[in-house]
Amino acid sequence: MTAELDPELLALEGETLTVLAPGGLVVVVEALDDDTYAYPKTANLKRGQSIVLTEPVLRASVNRKGTSWLLDSELDQRDKYGHVRFSLDGWPENEPVMVPGSPEALYQADQERALA
Repeated sequence: MTAELDPELLALEGETLTVLAPGGLVVVVEALDDDTYAYPKTANLKRGQSIVLTEPVLRASVNRKGTSWLLDSELDQRDKYGHVRFSLDGWPENEPVMVPGSPEALYQADQERALA
């Protein structure tokens, strides 16, 4: 028997989750609790990638206490992890696309300096 989802969590079905975490985010897309030896299906999303939230994703996000990390606000995420890991409102205006100091960001800065 499957437990009923929190109505606030269920309301997120169909929303798009955008990954902001510098190292990406692993999202369980289907929990396989029928077989003790089965592994859940996961999606390894990189920074900037997105996924549409479906009921299986919502169910898989619920921990044993019945709460979901998908309901964490940006402030909650900063308190827990030190940075915002995901957004449900698209890419935030104040969030740089590239991680400052990353090889990609340094390469882009070099290219911009060369053009200047």
